[in-house]
Amino acid sequence: MANKMIATQQDRKQWPWMALGAIIGITVWSVVSLVANNPDPTGSRTYWIFGYPTLLVASFGIALYARLNTWTAGLTMIAAQLIVTLLFSKGDSTQLIFGLMAYVLYALPLVLASWLGFWISTKRSK
Repeated sequence: MANKMIATQQDRKQWPWMALGAIIGITVWSVVSLVANNPDPTGSRTYWIFGYPTLLVASFGIALYARLNTWTAGLTMIAAQLIVTLLFSKGDSTQLIFGLMAYVLYALPLVLASWLGFWISTKRSK
């Protein structure tokens, strides 16, 4: 019973950081979309030059500071972007599976950055 309460308290501590990751992901998506004048910012150079590196640094930083689970920070950011993309897509459902596969690939480096931040934070605390 005590272990279940500890896990629940730990989960509660992670929610604000996950929300911050989602906010960062949506903000990067929105800013790049407006600057590039493109409804799907992943199709513009601005996303890959400024937006995606911002997500990498934020994923690493959140995991380092908050000691989130290794996948949480990066996956939260890209999941928020995927949700926004699906909400604002023009309904081309034939390309949906390719878009989902692309977002899985976009998530991998973010998850690795998050894992690295978590790993460094655990090494520093020992």
